[in-house]
Amino acid sequence: MTPLFQCSIPIRVVSEANQHEHWRVREKRKKGQQSAVLLVLQSKFPSGKHIRPISHVSLTRVIATRGHAMDWDNLCGSFKWTIDALAKWLGVNDRELRSVQATQRRGITSAVEIEIY
Repeated sequence: MTPLFQCSIPIRVVSEANQHEHWRVREKRKKGQQSAVLLVLQSKFPSGKHIRPISHVSLTRVIATRGHAMDWDNLCGSFKWTIDALAKWLGVNDRELRSVQATQRRGITSAVEIEIY
């Protein structure tokens, strides 16, 4: 099945559950990730509202050469801000993105790949 939309965003996602840091550091990472995701998505299409119906969203974490793989629950948590920005671009509540698949693979540089079916 070919995706309706796909893109790669050069950001590094981390497990939000395992970060023990000041709230300002976390907020800065959140704003950075969301603005990067929105910038790339809006550069492809100004609005994702025309992409309907959405049956499936696939998010892939590309792990840089020296990065470590995450277990399932940390992988899902690392996509929190990406999913929020994607839902904002699509013009839906993030609760409506029910079928989201999270995967990870090795690559040269860290990135997040988004595919919408």
